[in-house]
Amino acid sequence: MRVSYNWLKMLVRVDDLAPEVLAEGLTRAGVAVDAVVKRNPGIMGVIVAEVTEVKQHPERDRLHVATVRYPETPAHDEGSPDEVHWREKTVVTGARNVYPGKRYAYATVGAVLPGGVNIGVQTFGGIRSEGMLTSAKELGLDDAHLTAEEREGLMFMDDDAPLGADIIDVLDLNDRVLELDLTPNRADCLNMIGVAYEVSAVFDRPLAIEEPPVPAFSDHAQTLSGWSVHSDDLHLCPRYEGRLIEGVRPIPSPAWLKNRLLAAGIRPINVIVDVTNEIMLRYGQPLHAFDADTFREQRVVVRRARPGETLTTLDGKKRILREDDLVITDGHAPVGLAGVMGGASSEVKDTTRRIFLEAALFDGSTIRKTAQAFDLRSEASKRFEKGLDPSRLRQALDEAAYWIAKLTGGEVVPGIAHLSEEGPYPVREEKVEILGQRLQDLLGMALTSETVADVFRRLRFPAVYNPTEDRWRITVPTRRADIRLPEDIVEEVARLVGYDAIPVTLATLPETSGGLNTPQKIRRKIVHLLSDLGLLETRTYVLGDEKKMTMLPLLTDHDRFLRVRDPLAAQHQVLRRSLFPGLLIQAEYNKHHGEHHIRLFELGKVFEPSEQLYDTLPHEPYHLAALWHGGEEKHVHGKDAPDDFYTAKGVLKALISRLGLSLVLERAVFPGLHPGRSARIIVTSPLKEEASGTGRTIGWIGEVHPAVARSFDLERPVGWEIDVDALIEVLPDERLYEPIARFPSIRRDLSLLVDASLEHQTVEERIVRSGAAYLKDVQLFDVYTGQGLPSGKKSLAYALYFQAPDKTLQDEEVEAACQTILEHLERSGIKRREGI
Repeated sequence: MRVSYNWLKMLVRVDDLAPEVLAEGLTRAGVAVDAVVKRNPGIMGVIVAEVTEVKQHPERDRLHVATVRYPETPAHDEGSPDEVHWREKTVVTGARNVYPGKRYAYATVGAVLPGGVNIGVQTFGGIRSEGMLTSAKELGLDDAHLTAEEREGLMFMDDDAPLGADIIDVLDLNDRVLELDLTPNRADCLNMIGVAYEVSAVFDRPLAIEEPPVPAFSDHAQTLSGWSVHSDDLHLCPRYEGRLIEGVRPIPSPAWLKNRLLAAGIRPINVIVDVTNEIMLRYGQPLHAFDADTFREQRVVVRRARPGETLTTLDGKKRILREDDLVITDGHAPVGLAGVMGGASSEVKDTTRRIFLEAALFDGSTIRKTAQAFDLRSEASKRFEKGLDPSRLRQALDEAAYWIAKLTGGEVVPGIAHLSEEGPYPVREEKVEILGQRLQDLLGMALTSETVADVFRRLRFPAVYNPTEDRWRITVPTRRADIRLPEDIVEEVARLVGYDAIPVTLATLPETSGGLNTPQKIRRKIVHLLSDLGLLETRTYVLGDEKKMTMLPLLTDHDRFLRVRDPLAAQHQVLRRSLFPGLLIQAEYNKHHGEHHIRLFELGKVFEPSEQLYDTLPHEPYHLAALWHGGEEKHVHGKDAPDDFYTAKGVLKALISRLGLSLVLERAVFPGLHPGRSARIIVTSPLKEEASGTGRTIGWIGEVHPAVARSFDLERPVGWEIDVDALIEVLPDERLYEPIARFPSIRRDLSLLVDASLEHQTVEERIVRSGAAYLKDVQLFDVYTGQGLPSGKKSLAYALYFQAPDKTLQDEEVEAACQTILEHLERSGIKRREGI
């Protein structure tokens, strides 16, 4: 909201308060003022002058020589009975719209224009030019409201602009504008009278709002003859009134009216439209003027738009209306979008002679949806959205009709067209009660009843105090629709007493010992472990693309997704059920920005819908996903091996073991993963008995299928995803620790010949279960298939580590343990590979 300081001074007595003081006080009281802007862009010495003669320049085809005149004393003019002493100057100009008898903004010798441009005497082709005739751009003024001729050339001054008067006074450029940054609840300050009430309360200054002239047509009991108004839904349009004005002429507005609109940032159009905008700025009540002769019938019907209806709005665009849009019709077709913008067919034009002036109350949410749908946020729609003061509707309508008739030479037809029945409207006079002690408790300060009564006096809220009950009963006027609760009253008292008057006290809070619960500690430990292992943590969107989600494994077996009703983007339609697609998107983004060696992980929530879907809240378990992508990185001392399935497995194994669990991988086929390079992740706890004896399945690991990888423009990405909540359930309550061995371990390599279909996991389990003494660890270090092996066979090479806690092992003891392992394996058909 842009507030003219000069206009504000006409509504409240603040002549002795500078705009900066007003801005500071309003901001302290909760109505933020972002800036105080001077309307004068830096003009000095520019006056109104009349061109009396125009000649072609004798040597320059594109220049004209104009004679301008102005009185020595601005108070004198041609019509003055006193003797006028004229000053005449010769000015050379290149403008084509310079005419004898017209008045212009003349920069005298010594004048200063915006940007520090000094005007002096210059010679053009032998002709001396004293000063300069100026355009709006040269004066630093907005020319959007001017005619095309004025935008391309000089700016015309009104024919009644006083000659010799300073242009700053004529255009009201000595004004300053307060730019208010209003919170959504302060709709009362979206009009000048509302701002005047606020300033009056904050600074305790008397109002100076003059009663509007009482027109002869203000007999509200009379109905406008021949016109009818109907609303299909009184909840959408609870009140609608209109007046008919005949004999109007849509002439340009007088200077004072244009200046008020320009100060508020509104473009002047013609006197009829400008009056409706000025009244809206004054009272906060939007109005609209229709060309009454364009109506097919003398009736107004407010209804929802019908399928297939269109409306060309005032901006010249043809709109295809939705069934949710509220429209004004002439009983047949739409003539305006209610509360948003009028229709081009009923626009006030130069030929308009009769207007139907509308003032109405519309449902704010409906107006907001229409304005958003058509990208038509206007000053009117903004006010309808936030709510209007219904008590000002009739006053705004009457005053607008009065000024339109007065300024256009028209006549208001007696009577008002209105609804036969009014509907409910949310803004009404409220009664609020609050205990005096409660008021003081919430503020944290002691207040006398006299102090509180003075606040209500300044706010102009009728209030009654009952000392016996220590109770205030406050009547809130309709202009303050934001005050409905006792807490709202407390805020008003705090604002006007002053927030800085509230004593500073140290809050006394109960002492509590902070800390993390067990799941939080484990999740934090996981993050630290993976960071230590060289992965980078990332955060991805909780919204995703259902198609990409179903391309990859999901840890739960159902096809339900929680969908977003109005997604902002096509790729953000559903709440995620997996973290891994987000990591693939991040990897793709990083690859396209030059990062090819990518190691990422994310720990976050996924959203599992219930069977009732939207009737109950979803389950939100924590998942952990990791991804590796990248080729070989060349270094001075050699090459890094590319990250592959075994890299992902190694990190996963390290993580699981650090948590005190054992890892088992079971071959499995998952959608979106390479069928030969994927497995199911199973964990077991050495301290917890598993009912099945096979452990707890918590996720998957594998290489992404080449077709899926290509859709993300990646090459052989690998990764895994686990259910962290399920992992935590398996964790033992206690940890078993062994002392660091004092004696060295001994390694023996064992190469085995096994069936090609036999998995490494099975062989490793059989080695561990052989019962060999002193066996500490088993690690697979080579897999060989091909030449030299029998058909249907493969070679697995293991490193066996033996260690005793109390002695150094002898070779005989290690050999005996190896023999025990071989004998156990041979019973399963697994033999030692000979000849290597």
